[in-house]
Amino acid sequence: MKFKTVGVAMLACLGLAGCQLALPAAGVTNSDHVAGQTSVRLASSDLIVTAPDGFCVDQNSVKDTQRVGFVMMADCAALHGTAARGASLKLVMLTASVSTPLGDAARLQSQTLAQFFETTEGRAVLSRSGDPSQVSANASVLSGDILVLRASDTSPTLHKGLAQDESRVIVIAKGRLVSLTGIPLIATHAARNNADALVIELARQLKADNSDS
Repeated sequence: MKFKTVGVAMLACLGLAGCQLALPAAGVTNSDHVAGQTSVRLASSDLIVTAPDGFCVDQNSVKDTQRVGFVMMADCAALHGTAARGASLKLVMLTASVSTPLGDAARLQSQTLAQFFETTEGRAVLSRSGDPSQVSANASVLSGDILVLRASDTSPTLHKGLAQDESRVIVIAKGRLVSLTGIPLIATHAARNNADALVIELARQLKADNSDS
């Protein structure tokens, strides 16, 4: 698959995520709490997205069309306004963005994607402003053909309270490119490490839920 095709698919994923982000409200107690949804199936792609423990799907964020899909996940208590003041919350926002079907997905490997993000075009795709000079990225491939990207973007963040760094995992599932992100809500070392672990967990669960075997 040519880099141009990868770039178009990634732009669709990242553009959708940028439009959909909305921070969860925390610190409000609500006695009418209803258990949150932790998994969703996107009908157009038949992909199942399951949130890690303690996270819930923001049902208002879900977008499911023939072209793209999007899901945002956050700490259940923060998302549903049931967090008591001073409570310990998971200060990471997770997203899943699904591309249009890839015609030759079977030939696309994580190593090819890693090479793409070493190019100027690849860094531009990762940049919130589209400026590749503002992005530094480091890619590694884990077992199961999971590409992990640790990116830092000096462009302005989409929302106040989000860190400039993000953890991103890219996988191929059911013939589509799926971009999973973990964005710390505060720029601390602990939150960043937690984002790394959570987005990898999210990727492994997505691969398991959508296995063709």
